[in-house]
Order: sequence, then structure tokens, then C-alpha cells
Amino acid sequence: MFGSATADTSGTVRLVQPVSSASWAWRRTLKDENADTAAVRQAVDRTTQAAQKIGTTLYEKSRAEQSAGAPAGGTADDSSEDEVVDAEIVDEDKPEAA
Repeated sequence: MFGSATADTSGTVRLVQPVSSASWAWRRTLKDENADTAAVRQAVDRTTQAAQKIGTTLYEKSRAEQSAGAPAGGTADDSSEDEVVDAEIVDEDKPEAA
């Protein structure tokens, strides 16, 4: 499941591989009846650190694209469609109370 990377680019595989390895090590640690709390915590920390590298890389890539002028999501024309209008709904069939 984690080891297959048929449609991914090498950069993505390079990011995911440490998480996959760390998660398998974590599973092995959990199955080990002699593993203590410190060993489990260390395995969890390694997995978390590897996963955080993915988040950091995605964040940096997003920031680089934004600074280069590329839209982060959607098109540049989307902002004009989201114009906010201040309005009040009035029921014209209902008589006004005095």
C-alpha cells in the first residue's frame, strides 16, 4: 500500500518514502511484546517528523508559487465573482406594521 508509487513523480516518492518507512517501523514496534513506552514514543516521533516534512515542503511550494504569481487554487478571475453586496430582503406582498 505505502510502498507502491506507480503514478507519482520522484519528488513525491522521495517525500513519502520516509513516512512509509517510519510507519512500518512503528507497526513493528507495536507488535513487539518487549517494546517499552519509550520505544513506541520514539517510533511515533519519527513518523510525525517525517510527515511534518511533507507539510513543510507543500507549504514552501505553495508560497513559492504564490510569490511567482501563480494562483494557489482556482483562477485569478474567481475573485471578481465573489463580490459582496449589502442588501435587505423585503417581502413586498406583506403589509408593513406601523
